[in-house]
Amino acid sequence: MQRGLVTLTNNESQAVKKLIQANESSPVLLQQKFANVPQETASYELSADEVNWVLDRLPIPQEANEVASGIREKLQAFLTQT
Repeated sequence: MQRGLVTLTNNESQAVKKLIQANESSPVLLQQKFANVPQETASYELSADEVNWVLDRLPIPQEANEVASGIREKLQAFLTQT
């Protein structure tokens, strides 16, 4: 399984945490990774499956705000690197 680090800002981490909490079928390991969001930027070790799970739940690019767009860019860059 492909794994790597993704660095997110506090706002991006909070947004991912909200996506995870809003979905009852979210992976438990992903819930644990985003349980405590730090004050500043943080790096998360994620698998390609976890990244795809988050990408599938982000708003479509035309409806995304700046934070969601930043998350999408970082996660897509992660997938191209792994």
